[in-house]
Amino acid sequence: QHALKLGYRHIDTAECYQNYTDIANALQSMQHRSLSVSPVEHDEKAKNDDDTNSIHRKDIFITSKLSPRSMKSEQSVESAIINCIKALKTPYLDLFLI
Repeated sequence: QHALKLGYRHIDTAECYQNYTDIANALQSMQHRSLSVSPVEHDEKAKNDDDTNSIHRKDIFITSKLSPRSMKSEQSVESAIINCIKALKTPYLDLFLI
């Protein structure tokens, strides 16, 4: 959360870093809008919002990575991506490295 307040906008994460919960908590505490909207929906809502102090999901670039143990099958890769998104409590990732 402190890094976001200082202006950091790229978050690098991975399951092995064990930081999904901390990042999810920081994102939720810094945002006053729902994370469940898409970037396009978010832009439309932002036009009508005067809250200039909040940090919005569309302004943050989140990267995560596939754990080697999740490379067993196409299904395990898909599951890893879905679990990452759920753990981070965000509707999407900007980059997922495989």
